[in-house]
Amino acid sequence: MTAINFSCTTIPVDDVLRCSWNLTKTELNVLKALDDEVTTNDIRDQHGISISLAQRTLKKLHDHDLVTRRQVNRRDGGYVYVYERRPNAELGNNIQAIIADWCGRAKEAVSDNAFSTD
Repeated sequence: MTAINFSCTTIPVDDVLRCSWNLTKTELNVLKALDDEVTTNDIRDQHGISISLAQRTLKKLHDHDLVTRRQVNRRDGGYVYVYERRPNAELGNNIQAIIADWCGRAKEAVSDNAFSTD
């Protein structure tokens, strides 16, 4: 697993991703494993989780704009949603923007408050 050495601690990259996007381990594992279009049933089967957890996981990933979702109409009636991970470059740009924002806030906090006695 890749990690970042930050002076006094090492931060696994998975922790950076999870924290930045507010994901659980399962949600991150599902996101990382999405190589093709999948349904909730696919996720249930691939990850050995309940259908309701698969649905909640894909919904959260979609709400965070980490995956796309499209409706596919079934020949026998009804429909199913198909999910696909956004391109790696897009996710990379997204996480870099989050890290840059955090870095800016950390710099500001250090310069404004680091040596105050309150």
